[in-house]
Amino acid sequence: MRFRPAILLLACSMPSAYASESSNSSHLHNVWYRGSLRASSLSPEQLAQSFLTSKAEELGVSPKALKLVKKQESLLSYHMVYQQNVNDLPIANATVSVSILKHEGAVYQYYSTLINTAATPVMKKTISLEQAYDAAWAYIGVTDQLFQAPKSLLHFVETDEGLKLVYSVDLSPKAPYGAWQVDIDASTADVINVRDLRVNEKAIPIPSTFGNKVPTINRQSAFDSWKNGLKEAEIPAESKSGNAQVFDPDPKTEMGNDTISDSSPASTFEKAYVQRILPDISLSNGVYKLAGPWAKIIDFDPPTAAPSTTKDGVWKFTRGQEGFTDAMTYFHLDQSQRYIQSLGFKDATGIQFGPMEADADGANGDDNSYFMPSTNRLAFGHGCVDDNEDSDVILHEYGHALHYSINPNWGGGDTGAMGEGFGDYWAASYSYSSIKGQLFHPERVYNWDAGGCWPGRGLDAVDAKYDFGTSYSAHSSITGGRQSDELWSTPLFQAHMALRALDIPRSEIDTIVLEAQFGLGSSLKMRDMAQSIVATARRLYPDGQHAEIFRQKFVAQGILLEPKSVLVASLGTIEGEDAILDPGEDAIIPLKIENAGNKLAEAVALSIKSDDTNISDLSAEFTLGNIAAGKSSSVKLNFKLSADAPCGHMVELQLILKAKDGKSSVVPLKVLVGKAIEASVANTPKIAIPDKGAAISDTIVLASTADVSSNFTVDLNITHPYIADLKVSLISATGKELILHNRTGYSDDNIIGTYPKPLQPYESFDAYLGTKLEGTWTLKVQDVVSGDAGTLVSWGIRDVSGYECR
Repeated sequence: MRFRPAILLLACSMPSAYASESSNSSHLHNVWYRGSLRASSLSPEQLAQSFLTSKAEELGVSPKALKLVKKQESLLSYHMVYQQNVNDLPIANATVSVSILKHEGAVYQYYSTLINTAATPVMKKTISLEQAYDAAWAYIGVTDQLFQAPKSLLHFVETDEGLKLVYSVDLSPKAPYGAWQVDIDASTADVINVRDLRVNEKAIPIPSTFGNKVPTINRQSAFDSWKNGLKEAEIPAESKSGNAQVFDPDPKTEMGNDTISDSSPASTFEKAYVQRILPDISLSNGVYKLAGPWAKIIDFDPPTAAPSTTKDGVWKFTRGQEGFTDAMTYFHLDQSQRYIQSLGFKDATGIQFGPMEADADGANGDDNSYFMPSTNRLAFGHGCVDDNEDSDVILHEYGHALHYSINPNWGGGDTGAMGEGFGDYWAASYSYSSIKGQLFHPERVYNWDAGGCWPGRGLDAVDAKYDFGTSYSAHSSITGGRQSDELWSTPLFQAHMALRALDIPRSEIDTIVLEAQFGLGSSLKMRDMAQSIVATARRLYPDGQHAEIFRQKFVAQGILLEPKSVLVASLGTIEGEDAILDPGEDAIIPLKIENAGNKLAEAVALSIKSDDTNISDLSAEFTLGNIAAGKSSSVKLNFKLSADAPCGHMVELQLILKAKDGKSSVVPLKVLVGKAIEASVANTPKIAIPDKGAAISDTIVLASTADVSSNFTVDLNITHPYIADLKVSLISATGKELILHNRTGYSDDNIIGTYPKPLQPYESFDAYLGTKLEGTWTLKVQDVVSGDAGTLVSWGIRDVSGYECR
């Protein structure tokens, strides 16, 4: 893959037992539900179950298909997470989380990614788990031993063809190095998908060798070697305090010097070292190890390097020595966890409440570090500057561990960019807690690790704007030469600095950001999370400026929208026997006025005008009153159409909508006279477009005897992450081939729309005018550059050759 240049809480005084309001996300819903007058006697689980029963019709899922899989507690709330199942097997990422305020005993929000399974066939597996392991093993082409335990899960996965029964197999070989999850069709043993399980600091592509048939080592022998290599339980040890020489946060910030580099003399760094306590490290048989209640240095990831130990509990090492990065990793992980507990997140409300295992010399020695959700481990690489010589890298990776601890279903939507952005924020929040961190480039992350081999990232992408319709993956390029990660970290950190300037402590700001992540699920959008942060700030600090500052920063990036009413109008079906407007008829057409905004539209008035001489007796003025956000009002549009009105004529109307705030909007509407005579055929082939392969094609047969007119259009839906790789052409029934798309669009995703407007064909449709429609039309798609693959999802042809009236 080439990387290219998203909860509002309703007022607590709501008197009704149940009310709801939809947010602008399809998954997140705000509610206020007590269930009964005896709600105070219900447990959180009972209240959540009662709520789900009451919402079964709206959710489209029977409560019997939901299994409670997690009971979670945050500072303010209880969160009940339910997994959706089919035939007692889970559906990947199909969950609903129900959140209950502790002090109110009421459901106040739910987050649902449940899916409609009414048409799902009863599927059975026809291959065994061993066969699935074999298929994944061969696909990856494993040539060396495993460094982590193999795992598997049989579940349903949503695909373009519907739900598939899939084995998701996790394999972590030393070669080809990585932690790979391979989805195997449980009925055919075909490979459906492969992904890197690691949450990497830097972008890592899937190896191009996957899928090639290469000799592999014996899988069963490798599995046996893994089991035999498991270590016995460690001997109980005493807990003691040690001492270490570390960077805190990094040498450039400590010395205020931006000129030093990885190749600077060792003497350059003497003033950068500081002494820090290592709390609760392990002492056993006279040997001190970096293993404590909140951090534990281990070796699990290549290269093989036993963690450092000492006889006196002192880690006085310098950069370049293994003991130095071991101590750096232990100190910063341990300190960050203790800080989180100081905010109140401990015991039942704990986040990563236990020892964080980390390989301080891992990642195959690459210039990369990562968090592994499946094993809850961290690994740090030593390419270029050793990653864990910079506290920003350590805390960034720990940031991933934090949000996966809160939300194990993290994935999809904008979570790629948000996860990276939160990690950057968590690192920057710590650096900014010191005077030196505030003075030395607070707008940058990775002051030390970045610069030599990679540019790092910033926290000041204030000109970047959010597009709700885009899914922001990790490390992807956005307008302005920035990364998607910065689109999320920027408003978080800009709000942090603004609140600190108001003497609001770091602890309150970070508490908001952590608490807001509870009660959510997969496919999160930045707007969802921003709404949760603002609402959480209001709940935690109702008298402070916290919520307003966060809101302002999110609005500045376009992540949140300023509250406003947005009035839109749409015509319904013409009333009458045939729902067609013919010359000489009286038109009666339902007209719906909807408030598509997020603010009440007060005293809405509607007036209708038209300069069309073919109509008379037009109903012109309506008073609609107030229209709440997401609600609508309906009226009947009436006018008389002249008997002389031409067949095929478009009656043009102008609707003027005005609310109390004085702003008016003009909505143009058109009504067709008569019925269009059209040829229209669509197809949904869902054909894979091979990466740099032969052209694929699909055909449509038109039966119309008319000729191609100026109304000829082609609808196209191609999903592809890099459309400059594609060449698309259309061959007419007469054999004339025209190019629709010819390797333009650079790094844009997908070709979805209609030719010739708004999409513009590479070659004009004029060459088709007057030729026959009847016959077979062929669409050809070819990917001519290696790096990405896509899918021809659907396409269609439409042409209007004339109109008919009674």
